[in-house]
Amino acid sequence: MYDTMDLIVPILIIAAIAVIILAFFKSMKEINDNKKAPLLSVPAKVAGKRTDIIKRNQPNAGDLSGAHGYTVVNTTYYVSFEIEDGERKEFIVDHSIYNTLLEETKGTLSFKGTKFISFE
Repeated sequence: MYDTMDLIVPILIIAAIAVIILAFFKSMKEINDNKKAPLLSVPAKVAGKRTDIIKRNQPNAGDLSGAHGYTVVNTTYYVSFEIEDGERKEFIVDHSIYNTLLEETKGTLSFKGTKFISFE
C-alpha cells in the first residue's frame, strides 16, 4: 500500500512547479504591458523613499552547514511620487537614482505602466 508521503511529495513538487510557472507568466505579462503602455510625463514631487534589504547566507563549495559561506545582500530601492491630482505611484529605481532624489523635490515624472523612466 502507498504511504502518505508517497502521495504528498509529488503533490508538493507539482504545486511548486505551478507556482514558479505562474510567477514567470505574471512577470512576462507585466513586462509586455509596460512595453505597450504609453510614455507618460506628469508633474510630480518625491513623496518618500524606502529600501527593502534581503540577507541570506550562501554556502561555499558544497558546505551545506553555511559555516564557511558568505552573506549575500540584495537591496531594492523604492521611490514614491505624488502626482498633482494627489495620486501616489511607487517605482523600483536604481540605487544611483535613489541616492540623487530628495523628498519634496518637484519635477517631471516619466513612466511607462509600472516602469520608472526618469524624474527631472
